[in-house]
Amino acid sequence: MHSAKVATGEDAGFAGYATFPPVVNEAKIEGYLHEMSNIEHSRDIGRPFDLQGEHYVVFGDTFCKNKAGDFVGVANNTVAHVPLPAYPCLTNYLEYEENEMVKLFVPLTEDEKEFEKQPGGCRVCLWMFGGVVEMGMGLVASGTTRALTEIMPWNMLVSWATSVDLFVRPEGGD
Repeated sequence: MHSAKVATGEDAGFAGYATFPPVVNEAKIEGYLHEMSNIEHSRDIGRPFDLQGEHYVVFGDTFCKNKAGDFVGVANNTVAHVPLPAYPCLTNYLEYEENEMVKLFVPLTEDEKEFEKQPGGCRVCLWMFGGVVEMGMGLVASGTTRALTEIMPWNMLVSWATSVDLFVRPEGGD
C-alpha cells in the first residue's frame, strides 16, 4: 500500500493522505439492472453515459435471450436506454436484429464479419472500457478495445487487441 499527501488547493495546506490502491469503506448496492422487456439478458462492463439529455448504459458483452428466454448468442458493445432517471436500474434495449440478438452500438466492418464466419469460434469484440462521450454532432467512444479472438486447435484462447478512439457521426450528420 502506498500513500501520498493530498491538498485541496494551492493554499489549502495538508488535507490528509491518499491511499493506493483505494480502499472502499462502505458500498451501497442500489439494485440490479432490469430490462423493461422482461427479457433478462446477462451483461458485463456496464458504463453509463448521457447523450442529448438522455441516459444510456453501454455494455461490453450482452448474452442475448429470445422472448422465450432461450440463449441466442453474444453481442458486444450494446447500448440500453435508461428512460426513467428516478429508476436508474431500469433499462430498455431499443433495437434488435431479426434473430432477436441485441443490435450492436458500433457495427462490425465487412472484414470483421467475414473473420467471425471462420471456423473455430472466431469473434470480434468492441469493448468500450473508456465509456462514451458526447462531442458536438457526433460521439466519441473513448478507449475502445477492438479485439480479435480465436480459439486455436489446441483449445487455447488467443486474442489480438488494439485500443482506439472511435468517432461515430449520427446518420445524416455532416
